[in-house]
Amino acid sequence: MSLLFEDPIKYKEMRDKFQKEDEETVKNTVAYIKSMSNGDIEDFLDHLGRFFHHIRVNNKMSLRAFCKKYGIDPKIVSDVERGLRLPDLELMDIYLRDDIKEKPDNKNLINNSEEDK
Repeated sequence: MSLLFEDPIKYKEMRDKFQKEDEETVKNTVAYIKSMSNGDIEDFLDHLGRFFHHIRVNNKMSLRAFCKKYGIDPKIVSDVERGLRLPDLELMDIYLRDDIKEKPDNKNLINNSEEDK
């Protein structure tokens, strides 16, 4: 049984399929937001902002550290997290990445384990 990544054609087909689905999801989300009334949009932005704030704080990142790490203007992040503006796709992608968490320094872990011996 071959892995998906061993077959470049299958890999490209799957990547294209997921990319198309992602684009369709974004289009549907934008259309949904545009169809909302002003009160609904404010509630949506408030919930989205609190969700993003929760992600950042839960991963023990200050606003300044987050902005410095990803090269983002702190005013933009602050406005998004307070529900004052809709984040762009790039910022949404950053919040939803797996690498938002600070990774432990593997070098220090190795050195510490050698010292324990």
